[in-house]
Amino acid sequence: MKKIFILWLIVLLPLASAIGAEYGTNPLAIEGASLIEKDPAKAERLLKQAYAEEVKKSGKESTRSMQVLYLLAGAYAKQGKKAEADKIWKEVTEYADKITETRHLTYEMNWRDCNYANHPGERCIELYFTDSQFSDLVTIYSKDLDIYLKTLNGAPFKVIFEVSYDTEDKTMSGFNEIQIGELKQWHSSGGHHTMQGGYTNKDAAGNIVSSYTPEDPWSFERRLNGVIVPNRKY
Repeated sequence: MKKIFILWLIVLLPLASAIGAEYGTNPLAIEGASLIEKDPAKAERLLKQAYAEEVKKSGKESTRSMQVLYLLAGAYAKQGKKAEADKIWKEVTEYADKITETRHLTYEMNWRDCNYANHPGERCIELYFTDSQFSDLVTIYSKDLDIYLKTLNGAPFKVIFEVSYDTEDKTMSGFNEIQIGELKQWHSSGGHHTMQGGYTNKDAAGNIVSSYTPEDPWSFERRLNGVIVPNRKY
């Protein structure tokens, strides 16, 4: 089973910071998101208002209004209103299907063992782009992928990504590896993408012995997106 990243639904997390960092324009949505866990009834009221505002702004349903609606489903679910939550989840899924395009992109990559012990019986595999081995990492927890990768003796290999693309916001909404080298199937219990930040290592005397500064903090999204993401500072 391959892992699937659904970045478009990151708003599932009831975190005000997640909305504020990405959109930062609807105070009602931010406050409502922060209350889903501790006061879902108030969150419901606020998110209904936020949803109406977003629809009024654009004159139609949009990715942003759907994101607020998805948060509203979370508030419903927290109150045991299953029918209302299910209706919204269905509506959001149908909308996502309507605005999503899928394409395949191939990159040359390599790998290393990341020695993470929290997945018993599985190896932690880090895939990295051969032109940027420290900034963009795709981590996979697998029982068998490393067995195949070791047969390559350190040689680079092709990885084919299936990328979901939000045609409205012109952003990457999710991705999934569908082929690694010659492998089209492997066991995986999950994984994630990380962009490693800058660091500086100093010796006991305070001298810099090594450092790294990412040349492009959005490079992974740039690669898989193929476009400049609007409203972001690069």
